[in-house]
Amino acid sequence: MAKKYEVEFKCPQCKEKCCLQENLVSVEQYTNITTVADSGAVNYGHHSFEGGSVQGYACGHCGNYLRNNLLYAGGLVRDNMTLFRWLRDHNCLVSVEQDEQCPEMQQEEIKNGE
Repeated sequence: MAKKYEVEFKCPQCKEKCCLQENLVSVEQYTNITTVADSGAVNYGHHSFEGGSVQGYACGHCGNYLRNNLLYAGGLVRDNMTLFRWLRDHNCLVSVEQDEQCPEMQQEEIKNGE
């Protein structure tokens, strides 16, 4: 069974600890409209989407896209396995398994793929 990790992203550009966003292109989004006010303000309910492809992964604070280093052939990070390796190599993963290991041991385990 694959191990899961929490992401604790720190942007290499702006140095902020914030969310990491997956940016998609060519997506069809469907949103239920729940109410419309006479001022034109709209409230929305359920969202769903179809299609699309990953443009890249970006910092939620400054918008900087993650880039591969030379080991990964350069360019933007666009696929899940490259994203995992990037996050692992930049110490942005924390084990979700609660155990007695200290953070340094968890980081060693993550780097070794255990």
